[in-house]
Amino acid sequence: MLTLPVNPPRTSNSLILSGNLENSTLEQYMMYEFINTHNCGFCYHQISNKYFNNPKVTHLLPLQPFPSTQAKRKFKTKPYTMSQGEDNLCKELIHWREMKMIEEDLDGNDFFGPQIIMSNKILYCIIDLTHYFKLMTTTSLLEQTGWCYSMDYGPEIIQLIKAKVLFLVPQPLLRY
Repeated sequence: MLTLPVNPPRTSNSLILSGNLENSTLEQYMMYEFINTHNCGFCYHQISNKYFNNPKVTHLLPLQPFPSTQAKRKFKTKPYTMSQGEDNLCKELIHWREMKMIEEDLDGNDFFGPQIIMSNKILYCIIDLTHYFKLMTTTSLLEQTGWCYSMDYGPEIIQLIKAKVLFLVPQPLLRY
């Protein structure tokens, strides 16, 4: 029966995987690291492959962890009063959406209408984000709205935003 130490001293990844420990000590450390692998900085497969003497399995594993696939955080808007510029932007986006339908030859689609290009939800999301100055690039448009046509029509939308809404230029802080 294997007895695990209550709190064995921490060993580095290289010490365990190099095999420079005695068999009984190595077994205890490997079992401890395998059980507590969520606290380790390396993959638990490496521990089990070393323990079972199977070195060929992990030679293709990446040395660094995969990049996060978690989406960027979306900005949560608070209720506000729409300014004249934002109202003009709303009207201009609706007009742009209708013109884009004619340009793309989608004006015969009575089921979806102009929402086939840009839904009302995305349109109002763009206006809300513009109020808080969160849309400056097409990348931010894609990250914040999740609009599937952000990369196609994004530059046009950003130009409309810059033309219709007055952006305040931040003043530098003066220190005396």
